[in-house]
Amino acid sequence: MLKIITDQFGKKGFIVQGTCITNPYYDETMRFEVDPIEYYGLTEDQLIQFEHLKPEPKEPEPSYEELIQKMLVIIRLYLIINVLVIPQIELMIPLNFLMNIVMEMMLLKI
Repeated sequence: MLKIITDQFGKKGFIVQGTCITNPYYDETMRFEVDPIEYYGLTEDQLIQFEHLKPEPKEPEPSYEELIQKMLVIIRLYLIINVLVIPQIELMIPLNFLMNIVMEMMLLKI
């Protein structure tokens, strides 16, 4: 059984083969996640002190089919915008310009 110690700054940890471990959810290099009970031999009671260091669960990777569906939605939106929306906006600009000319002509009574 490992002894949990507290350093001068109040950080909890334990010594394994000469290395002070302050986050039992990672190996000594802090690169790989580990199960602290199996890897270091900690007990459930000891893990309570390190509960705040537990890593967040990773989101599952989307499947190939889900990625294709999302890509199809994006392509459809792109096509809708480029085929339906942008031409309407471009048509509105000349119409506004023509309306201004007509209004000026009416004001000037030309």
